[in-house]
Amino acid sequence: MIPFRSALSALALSLPLLVAGQQSYGAGNDTSASWKNSAKDFSEYKAKRMKAFNSYKRSVQEEFAEFSGLHDRVSEAYTGRISEIWKDPETSSQTRWVHYQEGYQLKRVVDFEKKQIIWSTPESLASSSTLSRASAREMLANLLVMTRQDAFDQDEVAQEVEEESRRNFRHLETDSIDDSDQLLSGFIFGESNVSEAKLNMAVDAMMAAGEKSTVKQNGQSVIAWVFPITSGKSLEKPKQRPVETVSPPQIAAEKRARAVLQSRPIGPDSQQSLPAQARPFLKAINKQHREFDLSAELLLAIIETESAFNPMAKSPIPAFGLMQIVPQSAGQDATEKIFGEPRILAPSYLYNADNNIRIGAAYFHILYYQYFRGIENPLSRLYCSIAAYNTGPGNVSAALTGAEMRLTPAIAIANGMSPEQVYTHLLKNLPYEETVNYLRKVTGRLSQYEQLLSSKTDS
Repeated sequence: MIPFRSALSALALSLPLLVAGQQSYGAGNDTSASWKNSAKDFSEYKAKRMKAFNSYKRSVQEEFAEFSGLHDRVSEAYTGRISEIWKDPETSSQTRWVHYQEGYQLKRVVDFEKKQIIWSTPESLASSSTLSRASAREMLANLLVMTRQDAFDQDEVAQEVEEESRRNFRHLETDSIDDSDQLLSGFIFGESNVSEAKLNMAVDAMMAAGEKSTVKQNGQSVIAWVFPITSGKSLEKPKQRPVETVSPPQIAAEKRARAVLQSRPIGPDSQQSLPAQARPFLKAINKQHREFDLSAELLLAIIETESAFNPMAKSPIPAFGLMQIVPQSAGQDATEKIFGEPRILAPSYLYNADNNIRIGAAYFHILYYQYFRGIENPLSRLYCSIAAYNTGPGNVSAALTGAEMRLTPAIAIANGMSPEQVYTHLLKNLPYEETVNYLRKVTGRLSQYEQLLSSKTDS
């Protein structure tokens, strides 16, 4: 029992604390009101920001649609002009660079996949001097020193789309193309700064092996020269590497699964073991594979499959450049990651090889580390990501589930399979034969690049 005096003393001592507590409680009410006002202000700010962002995205989507329509219109008009001369009008593709001269009467084609140069004209328009040996030699010599900038400047579709886009679109990313990077010399020699003696040797070898003939194309007689693309050191036909396999390639071994995406640079010693056509792009590949945590071998396999190392690659979708970037899909996701907001990528931006590889690597990073991150086995996730790079994640999900395009059920199904089962299931169920072949080729080439570089260990 506390004595009365002690109780009074305790009460006296506690009064200041009680008063202070009451004052503090009153201040707490003020703070609470202030917090509520701040929360309301933040909520309003957040709503405004979201509204502005959604408005921006709608604006970008509208411009994406306009960009696609613009490309279609320009391409159609270009094909129409060609068809006035040629019954089988050809335009550039993923692996074939096509350019017309002399009012569309002369056609130059560089086939990066078959490693051929084709120079042709309709027989009805040919004169005695058309496609002569002298003119053929001059054509080859000019082609060997042509830069990527030259090729871009001569691309009627790209130039018109670029000009219209710069004039009309607000959400556009453009760039310049390095005028020192040669289109064909880099492909042949692995570098752009090639001596005149080497260039002449290559021209001599191509002329010596070239064949001239008259062929029928869609009922039209065409005179054509066909030259092998060679440095002149050897005219042996390169061995075709087998890439289409039904079972997962050697890379599928579980013990190597986590090494597939290992960030290991390709150093100077290793570079010489790679095909010449890959070497001009190794600096960009080394940079981007580190930034996006993807193996350099994987990027090489995708580039070879998408474009056969043709930096001016194009497809009607439209898709542009080495990694065949579609501005409206892969480009949109990748630019949102890189720039913080979706942007339209102009032809000048995507025909810049460094930019193209960066966008392609960013998009694959999104597929592997975001869309399919729930797939536990890294190799199973890799197979799904490779297929999705070609056909989109929705179609990969549908292949796994049977119909459902949502990722969650597809990921659950993939987690119930081994990597080999995922690979085989995708080959049997992907909706397009193109994607089936794509998955086979990329995985096969990935294994081959791993084998090429495995014996080299650069510090």
